[in-house]
Amino acid sequence: VPQQSTDIHGLTIDFLSDKKIFRKIADEFLEFVSDSPIIAHNVDFDIGFLNYELSNCEKDKLTNKTIDTVEIAREKFPGQSVSLDALCKRYNINIAAREKHSAILDTELLSKVYIELLDKKEPTLDLNIDTKTFENDTEFDVSKFKNRELPMRLSKEEEELHKDFVETLGPKAIWKKINSN
Repeated sequence: VPQQSTDIHGLTIDFLSDKKIFRKIADEFLEFVSDSPIIAHNVDFDIGFLNYELSNCEKDKLTNKTIDTVEIAREKFPGQSVSLDALCKRYNINIAAREKHSAILDTELLSKVYIELLDKKEPTLDLNIDTKTFENDTEFDVSKFKNRELPMRLSKEEEELHKDFVETLGPKAIWKKINSN
């Protein structure tokens, strides 16, 4: 391993000695990537390395759709630094663990940067929360829903369909409390 690579990535011969060479995992890699788009920071650089290794294994080059976060960032922030570090700082993404250029850590950071670049927020689901159920009318105030004017009226047929549907919801359905007179 050239010293320059060790300086950048922190990889040494000792560290790599028990790791598989690309040829041994090429098929697994291609199966993993499949036909999914490849998102990378300066994607042409990474695709070049991957295609070089694939050609050494007598495998076809990647033809996947690519998304380059450098290009997206340059469009969004013309004339400004669009390095991964700079974008992490811009979006307040913690890079304290980033001492060397690590593919795994950089992938995690880039996933957060990519979401920010697209002005989207990562959905968070807390599946461990307790679901609140209402045992009686005192816990759920139906008065604010009863007898209020609706902007649109239902036909008799639609009302009957709705009533039939509400019957399938069980005895504690909120709709039954709202619809009771």
